[in-house]
Amino acid sequence: MAPTAIQLCGPYVVELDGRRVEQALPGRQGRLLFAYLVLNRDRPVGRPELVDAVWSEEPPREPADALAALLSKVRATLGEGYLEGRTRLTLLLPAHAEVDVERAMTAVHQAESACSQEDWPRAWGASLSAQIIANRTLLGDYEGEWIEVWRRRLDEVLV
Repeated sequence: MAPTAIQLCGPYVVELDGRRVEQALPGRQGRLLFAYLVLNRDRPVGRPELVDAVWSEEPPREPADALAALLSKVRATLGEGYLEGRTRLTLLLPAHAEVDVERAMTAVHQAESACSQEDWPRAWGASLSAQIIANRTLLGDYEGEWIEVWRRRLDEVLV
């Protein structure tokens, strides 16, 4: 089984079924769109929401057309089976996919559970894993309200 791993904290890395694709994503906007879909992959995301996520500061004159073109390029980069839907989009990753932000959230819950059971070695390992991820800046080259919300979530992981 080829690895699928996405790292949004620290260096931006996208490995889908063993192939690195972050450099093939269409520029800053393509990377931002993909990151938004990754962080919201538990639900379908509407096109207006995607426009706000990618162009929060200054939307293009024809946002629907700009998003359609960007989505077309992202779909081509990702390949078949990763993006589902037209009006509302869902990112589909393999069951074995590892997303660093999700790993941090899971690890902090595991650490809390281990603490409540006074299982200190397990708590230490899980908390260290969460801390290592959360200490790296989420999407460090990008700004946006939704990014700040996720950064605050990761700050809570550190606490």
